[in-house]
Order: sequence, then structure tokens, then C-alpha cells
Amino acid sequence: MPNLEQLCLENCKGLNNVDPSIGGLKKLTWLNLGGCQNLRSLPSIESLDSIEVPNLNETAIEEPPSSIDHLTGLAELSMRECKNLRSLPTSIWRLKSLQELYLDGCSNLEALPEIMEDVKNVDDLGLAKMATKEFTSSIQHLRVLYLSSCSKLERFYFLKDLFSLVTLDLSNQDLTNGAIPSDL
Repeated sequence: MPNLEQLCLENCKGLNNVDPSIGGLKKLTWLNLGGCQNLRSLPSIESLDSIEVPNLNETAIEEPPSSIDHLTGLAELSMRECKNLRSLPTSIWRLKSLQELYLDGCSNLEALPEIMEDVKNVDDLGLAKMATKEFTSSIQHLRVLYLSSCSKLERFYFLKDLFSLVTLDLSNQDLTNGAIPSDL
């Protein structure tokens, strides 16, 4: 299937791995593995550089493959409700095409990877229901930020550095007076 551009394996609950031959699908731009609740890992995906939107929502993945930084066309990465997700590679921030990153409901992901340089491309970030205690303001060009139900996040001092922010969701927080900076 050398011309395959879209592959949908959504809700294949018995799927626990993806055959490495997927790397031969050079024209694949869209991959939907959402709802594959037993899928724990992905093979090396470095040859899938044309992929733009992979849906990994509700999988059992603990971390994306380290080869994710080879996906130069990746515009959106959705890993919502990946309860086993524990970490992301630092290289995620080097994906120059990445504009949207959704990690909502990743309750075991306690922190985003450290940012070594100014991230200018990511403008939509979903972190609702994450276990994060801190948030970095190094993503200064964010336009949309979802932090609803992040019960461990206590301080919001980073908000004053987000000059491009258009949408901010802090719903379902146990906010107290002074939690949000007065110079917002």
C-alpha cells in the first residue's frame, strides 16, 4: 500500500503493538490509533516524516518513541487520556511544525519536558486534568492554554509572561486569593 495517506485503527481494543512495517508508508499523513487501550508502545516512526496528525488518545502508551523528533511535518499531537503516559522526550519542542499539543487527562504526566530554547511554533496547549505542579512560561507565544482541573497546580505566576494568550481555561481549580498574579 505505497500510496496510503490515511490509516484509521480507532478503538481496536485488542491491538497491543503496531507492526514496524508501518514505517514503509511514506505518504501517510494521518494516523488514528485513538481508543486502542492496550497499545503500549509504537515502533520507530522516523521514516513517517510526512505525517501531520497522529491521534494517540486513550492508548496505554507510556512515552512516544524517541524518533518522534524526525516527524518534521507534525502539526498536531493528541495524546488525551493516556493514563500511562509518564514522560515526553525533550525533542518534542524541536518540532518546528508542531502547533497543537493535547495532553488533557494524562494523569501520570507530572511535568512537561524541559525547554532549552524559545518555543515559537506551539500556540495551542491542552493540559487539563494533568498531575503537573509547575508550568513553564518558556512557551511565550501560546494563544490557547487549557489548565482546567489541574488540582496540583497551585501558582499561576507564569501567566504574566504569556503575551499572546487569547484563551485561558482555569475552570475547576481550587483557586485562592492571590493565586493569579494581580498584574495579569
